[in-house]
Amino acid sequence: MRTFLIIGVLALFFVLPAQAELQDLGPANDFKLKLYGGGNLQLSKALEKGPVLLDFWATWCAPCKKALPHYQKLYEKYAEQGFQVIAVSQDDPRSQPKIGAFFKSQKLDLPCVLDSDKQVGRKWRVQVLPTSFLIDTEGNIRMQQVGFIDGHERELEKYIRELLNLEPEADDAR
Repeated sequence: MRTFLIIGVLALFFVLPAQAELQDLGPANDFKLKLYGGGNLQLSKALEKGPVLLDFWATWCAPCKKALPHYQKLYEKYAEQGFQVIAVSQDDPRSQPKIGAFFKSQKLDLPCVLDSDKQVGRKWRVQVLPTSFLIDTEGNIRMQQVGFIDGHERELEKYIRELLNLEPEADDAR
């Protein structure tokens, strides 16, 4: 019984957000990866357009698949201001064909890069999926979120608005 309690507490630790406020967590590690569907994407080039939410995920990860549609909505809402979301797939080559089917079923049009050897994930010290990083245009990590629970996207939106120098929404002003 005690083992189950310890496992439960550890599970909660891994799904709670790692940061509760916008901070400077250090410089982001640049990378260049292949895009699902062709081409390449380099993080530093994406940051020239605006802040980036980098989301490490996989098709076999249920919380990851729950988070991405929320991130798509944030992308759609703030893309005109330069905000971007980059999905970093941790799927191995055998699982990669599932990416397209999942994106199509959820109507996702976010760029998805392939990190099948998990080299980028290791550089970013990703140990749990999903793990997301909000990065400002200067290339600094401003927030890290480990796991996903409904409601995280509202907190994330406040930070996105702050990085875009937008006024808080009426709900955020309380």
